Amino acid sequence: MCYVLEEQLRSRGYVDKRGIRMIRSIQSTAAVVSTLFVMSLLASPAQAAVRPALPLALQPLIELGIITDGEEFESDDTTLSEALVVVTPGTDDTTLIDRVSPLVGTRAATVISYDESFWPVISGRSGAARPFDAPTFGESKGMAVERNLAVMRALEASDNSLPVIYTGYSQGAVALGDAAEIASDEGLLGEQDEVYLTSDGRAPWSIVPRLQEVLPPDSGLGSAGVPLDGVRDPADTGNAAITQVVVTADPVANFQWQDDRPIESAVVNALGFVGCHSDASCYGDLAQHGEPTVYQSAEGNTAYQVYDSLHPATMVQKSVFDAVGIGYTDDDVAAWDGQAEAWFAIDMPTPSNAAVAVESAPVLSHN
Repeated sequence: MCYVLEEQLRSRGYVDKRGIRMIRSIQSTAAVVSTLFVMSLLASPAQAAVRPALPLALQPLIELGIITDGEEFESDDTTLSEALVVVTPGTDDTTLIDRVSPLVGTRAATVISYDESFWPVISGRSGAARPFDAPTFGESKGMAVERNLAVMRALEASDNSLPVIYTGYSQGAVALGDAAEIASDEGLLGEQDEVYLTSDGRAPWSIVPRLQEVLPPDSGLGSAGVPLDGVRDPADTGNAAITQVVVTADPVANFQWQDDRPIESAVVNALGFVGCHSDASCYGDLAQHGEPTVYQSAEGNTAYQVYDSLHPATMVQKSVFDAVGIGYTDDDVAAWDGQAEAWFAIDMPTPSNAAVAVESAPVLSHN
């Protein structure tokens, strides 16, 4: 190309030899610059979206080890509304990142740091070498309650203008819900703030109120550090925007029990714990369950999002097939689910079997 240009310019008398040398120099320099530019694009990784910094009011809590900076979440979703997300993990929460990253996106985020233990079976993050030396569920939960309140008090006393989304899972949901009740009394939650209790053991259809119906008063759970505090009273959080998220296959949020089939009931709950509660995708990808049925508390301001999922046995069967590489179709899954329901029909959460007064709601959630 450069030689054609030279000949055309020379034949028409536009430039002399000195001008030709200048043209060659300019073209050579442009070629080098273009090549280096293309190489830099190929060699440089794509830049990830930058997560906003946490409010300065939270920095002392990071230094004290009460919270972490939330940099572990992996999502480039920039479509979410601006907010600060405060996350309380569950017991020994190994599914935290995959489950919560879709909610966090590229928002500013922080994680409550606490023991996540359950004596005598789970050490969590307590540092105990053996579960028998770990803090009890009640002690671990109490630690998470106080640390949530520390965050709420720090933000309330600061000039933070971001809406705050508090979210907790399992033990973390129980702790966050308890903290929200105290925060409501102290006026720590702003009008824009939201609290999401995912798989809360004190939800209206959950394990705690159900066990209180099934177990005798002297069952020993209280002395073992598992407080049976009963169903969560939505009136205790006043006008604070609370959302309870329930997947029907999850025995923590939707405990199953048939008095005449105790063994089958225990098996179904165990399958649900493995197939849903311990699987990040069960709550991390709520869209797979379809649109939720939504109920509203008769008192207070709590919305209950109930997702009708596959049967726990079907979830486990899918996981096993996936693990060993056996293929299946949507028709196969539908057939398995029908067989599982015929064997043990899941008791669906409704106002009629809720442990507190709830009613149908015209809205999807607090938004």
